[in-house]
Amino acid sequence: MTKRKSLQDRLSRGLIIAGLAGLSLAASAATYYRWVDDEGITHYTAAPPQGIKSEKVTSYNHGSTPAPEPKPSEETDAVAKESAESQSAPPVSLKDPERCARAKQRINTLQSNNRIRMRSDDGEYHFLSQEEIQEELAKSQQAIEQSC
Repeated sequence: MTKRKSLQDRLSRGLIIAGLAGLSLAASAATYYRWVDDEGITHYTAAPPQGIKSEKVTSYNHGSTPAPEPKPSEETDAVAKESAESQSAPPVSLKDPERCARAKQRINTLQSNNRIRMRSDDGEYHFLSQEEIQEELAKSQQAIEQSC
């Protein structure tokens, strides 16, 4: 009798565990709607758009997801623009108040302790290492000396 009861207990526990696992899988499922706008850009939204053909997409989260990349701010775009200008433009020895102001703003951005993202020559963005930030600071300081 104890063997039979033990077998029933194990089966009951197994069924309970399987049921809980099934519930957690269903709870991690998310439904999204995929649709394409007039310009051919694909969008994903939590609710179907009104008056636009959409496709229901179900995703199952089987673990952690990476944090989204931060969007480039105006400051990081300004740093990328100034870097591109400093690399492509010949050295300027005349005093240039606009270039001076941009270089000062760039130094403030580089010293802000924020992650700085720049566009490389191939058009891809990457985050600057501390060494790269120091190099950009030196370039900005040189621009200040030449233009201010």
